Amino acid sequence: MWGDIVALLSGAVVLLYALTVDRSVSRRQHHMIFISGGMGALYPLTIGGAAPAGSWVTAVAISMVVCGAFVDLVRNEMVFKRQRADPSLDPNRAFNSNIEGRSLLQRFDRTGDVQALNKGVELLRQAVRASSGEPQRTEYAANLVMALRGRYQRLGGDGDLDDAIEVGRDAARTEPVRDPRRGGLLSQLSSALRARHDRSGDLADLDEALNAGREAVSVSRRHPGDRVLCLGELSAVLLSRYARTEDLADLDEAVDTLEQVLLATRSADRPFVRVAHLTALCRALVQRYERTGQAADLDRAVEVGRQGADQVSAGYRLYEPSQNNFALALRVRYQCLRNQGDLDEAIGRAKRAVATVPDDDPGRASHLLNLALAVHERYLATQDRRHLVKALALARKATFNAVAELPTRVAAGLAWGDIAASAAEYREAVEAFETAIRLLPHIASRELRRADQEYRLGQSTGVAVTAAACAVAQERPEKAVMLLEQGRGVLLSQALDVRTSLAPLRRRHPELADEFEQVRRELDAMSDPVADLDDEDGMGREQIRKARRAMAARWDTVLERIRAKKGFSDFARGPSLDELVGQTSQGPLVFLNVSKYRSDAIILEPGGMRTVPLPDATPKSVHEQVLKLADAVRPEHLIDRQRQQGFAEVLAWLWDAIVEPVLDALDVHQPQPGQDWPRLWWVPTGSLALLPIHAAGRHNTGGATLLDRAVSSYTPTVRALARARARMRGHRTPRPLVVSMSHTPGAAPLANAHAEAAMVRDLFPATKILADDEALVECVLEELPRSTLAHFACHAVTDLDAPSQGRLLLHDHEQRPFTVVDVSRLDLRNAEVAYLSSCHTAQPGYRLSDEAIHLASSFQLAGFSQVIATLWPLLDAVALEFATEVYRQLSGSVEASVAVHHATRAARDMYPNLPALWAGHIHVGP
Repeated sequence: MWGDIVALLSGAVVLLYALTVDRSVSRRQHHMIFISGGMGALYPLTIGGAAPAGSWVTAVAISMVVCGAFVDLVRNEMVFKRQRADPSLDPNRAFNSNIEGRSLLQRFDRTGDVQALNKGVELLRQAVRASSGEPQRTEYAANLVMALRGRYQRLGGDGDLDDAIEVGRDAARTEPVRDPRRGGLLSQLSSALRARHDRSGDLADLDEALNAGREAVSVSRRHPGDRVLCLGELSAVLLSRYARTEDLADLDEAVDTLEQVLLATRSADRPFVRVAHLTALCRALVQRYERTGQAADLDRAVEVGRQGADQVSAGYRLYEPSQNNFALALRVRYQCLRNQGDLDEAIGRAKRAVATVPDDDPGRASHLLNLALAVHERYLATQDRRHLVKALALARKATFNAVAELPTRVAAGLAWGDIAASAAEYREAVEAFETAIRLLPHIASRELRRADQEYRLGQSTGVAVTAAACAVAQERPEKAVMLLEQGRGVLLSQALDVRTSLAPLRRRHPELADEFEQVRRELDAMSDPVADLDDEDGMGREQIRKARRAMAARWDTVLERIRAKKGFSDFARGPSLDELVGQTSQGPLVFLNVSKYRSDAIILEPGGMRTVPLPDATPKSVHEQVLKLADAVRPEHLIDRQRQQGFAEVLAWLWDAIVEPVLDALDVHQPQPGQDWPRLWWVPTGSLALLPIHAAGRHNTGGATLLDRAVSSYTPTVRALARARARMRGHRTPRPLVVSMSHTPGAAPLANAHAEAAMVRDLFPATKILADDEALVECVLEELPRSTLAHFACHAVTDLDAPSQGRLLLHDHEQRPFTVVDVSRLDLRNAEVAYLSSCHTAQPGYRLSDEAIHLASSFQLAGFSQVIATLWPLLDAVALEFATEVYRQLSGSVEASVAVHHATRAARDMYPNLPALWAGHIHVGP
C-alpha cells in the first residue's frame, strides 16, 4: 500500500510541477525533481519484487511522469525558441543571478558594504535582462527596483532613482496583472517614486506613488509576507504626502498603517523589517505630536523608538536611522517636559548615529543636524558657550555636506542661522542664511513644474528677511539689501534671466545670442500651462521631465559659455550694489523688513543707504493688522462703517509704526502748489506686501497721511524695477485694448464693465474692445502685442496657496484659464501700461509673499513697465469711478503713478469713512 501511495504522489508532483512551475528553481533542482519523481513512480516495482500484474497504480504513476515530462519538454522547447529570437533570455542564469544578488543585498544591509551593493545591483539587472517573458520576471524586477533605490539612498545618485522607476513602470506595464508577486513590484515602484518626490519635489511622482502603493496593498491581500512590506511602503508615501499637504488624515493613516504592520511582525522572524517600521513609526508619532500636541503620541514615539534602536547593532544599515529618530523623539520630549535625562540620552543617541554613518552617506547631514539641535538645547539650558560652538559647527557641516539632499542642506542652513542669530552671533548668522539663499535657485530647479517650484520655495519663506535683519544688526545695510534681492523673488529672477537684453551680446557674439534666444523660446514653451498638464501615463510624464532636465542643463551650458566671453561675466545676473543704488535717481527706494530679531526700513538713495529702526513693527503686530484688514475688505464688509473703522486703525498703525519714521528720516513733506510731488518706491517684505503702505495715515482724524506728502509706487525687487525702466519708451499715442466682461460664465455680472470700456474709447478712439463672448483667450493673446495699454474689466481669481494659478476670468475661462503663467510667458514689445480693474490682482500668496507671484507682476514680466492693480475686492461702481479719474489724468499726459495717486485722493474725498473703497489700487513700476 505504501508503495502505491509513493508512486501516485511522485507522479502527481512531477505532473503538477511541469504544469505550474515558473522556473524559479535552478536547472540542477529541476533535473532532480524529474529523476526523483520517475524513481518514485517505479517504486512499487522495486520493493518486494515485481508489482502485481496489471497494477493500475504503476500505470497511472508512470503516465503522470510521462505527461509531466512531455509538458516540460514542450515548455522547454518554447523557451529555446524564444532564446533563438532573444539570445539574452536565460531563465537559469536569471534565477542564479537573482539569488546571488539578493544575498549581496542582505550583506549590504548587515555590513553597509557598498561593493556588495554595487555587485548586487548588477546581478539583479542581469536577472531582469535574462528573464524576458518569464513569469518570475516580476519578482526580479521588484528586487532590482529595491536595490537601485537602496543604492540611491546610500550614494545619492539621481540616475539610480530614475532607473528604478523606469524598471518598475516597465514591469508593471508588461508583466501579468494577476501575478501574485505584482504587489511587491508595485510597492517597490511606489517607494522609488516617493523617494524621488522627496528629493526633487515633483508632486506627480507622489501622486503616482500613492496610487501604486494602494494598489500594491490591494494585490497583496492574500500574501501576508508581501502585505507587511506593502503596508510599510504605503505608510512612507502617506508621510511624504502629509509633509506636502499638511492633511492630518494622511498622517493618521500612516500611523495606523504602521501600527498594523507592527502587530503583524510581532512574532515573526523578520527583525530587519520590524526595526524599519519601529523607526518609521517613531518619527511619524513625533510629527503628529508636533501637529496635535497629544502627549500620548510623544510617549509612544519614545517607546517604539527605543525598541527599534535597541534591536539593531552598529554596522547594520538601519543602525543610524534608528538611533537618529529615537534621539529626535527624546529631544522633542525634553522640549516638552524639560527632563534632563531625555536630553542627555538624545545627545548620546544622536552621537552614535553621527559616529557610525559614512562620510559619503547622504543621510549624514540629517544626523548632524539632529545632533546640532540637541546640543543647542544643552547650550540654552546651561549657557555654556562650548555647547554653542559645537552646535554651530555641527550645523555648518550639515549645510555644506555636498552629498546631502538639497532640502536637508537648506533646512540645516536655516537652523545654523537661527542658532547663531539667537545667540547674537550675527556674522555667522549672515553666512549661514546666505549659504541657504544660494541654494534656493537649485531647490526651484527649472526641471520642475511651476507648482512644484512654488512648494519648494514655500518651505524656506522668510529666509531673506531674517538674513537681512542679521546683516543690519551687523551694521551692514548694503549686505542686507543684496540678501533681500537674492533671496526674494527667486522665480521672478529666473524669469528675468530669460528676458535679458541680447543687444550687446548680438553685436559681439551673434551666434551665442541666437543660441540663447532659441533656448529661451524652448524654456518658455515648457512652461505652457496647456502642454504641461499631467499625463495619466507615467512614461509620458517621464519624457517631459527628461526634456525639461536636458533643456535646463543646456541653459546652464549656454550661460557658462556666454559668461566666459570677455565683458560678459555678469550676463543674466542680478544687479550689483552700485546698480541698485543707481535706481534711486528719481526718488528713494525703501525696503521694509520685519523679522523676529529686528525690524527696519532700509533706504536706498543717491548718496548710498541707511537704516531706520522700526521697533513697533513686529511679526506679531503685522500679522494682527493683516487679519484686521482681511476682515475689513471682505465683499460684505466694504461699506460696513464699523468694519471700516477697523481698517482706519490699520492705516493709522502703518503710519505710526512704519511710514512716519521713514518720511521723517527722508524729510518728506507735502509739496507747495506748483511743485512736483516727491516720489517713493516701496519694497515691502513678507506679510507687509498684503498691506496698503501707500494709504498709511490718520485719515479719519484729519492727521498726517502719506497720500498728502508723496506719490507711492511698489516694486517686488529693485531688479524688476530696473528692467521695467529699461523697457520704458517715450510718449506715444496710446493704442488701448480693453477686455470687458459684463457677463462671465459661472460668475456674477459686472454691470459697469461695458461702461469702463466705453469710457476708455471716448478718451482714446483707437481703443480695441473685446467684450463678453469676444473675450476669448486666443483673441486676447492675438491683440496684446499690438497694444500699448491693456485694460481688463473682469473678474479675477487668486489662489493664495498656488499663486501661479491666479487668473483673469475671460469668456472661455472654464475651458482655457488665462493664468499668471500665461501672462508671464509673453514678451510684448509695445506694452506700456496695464490696468487690471479686477479683484486681488496684486495680492501675493501667503506662503510665497516674497515671491511676488500675482497678476500684476506677471503683466510686468510680459513687458508692461507699469501696472495698476488691486489688493482686494472692488465695488463695481467705485471701480468705474476710479478708472474714469485715472484715465482722465492719463489723457492729459500725466504719469500713471501720479494718475493713481490723484485718483486715490479723489476717491478718499468722496468716501472718507470707507477706506476699503479707495485704498486698494496700487501702482507697480517706474
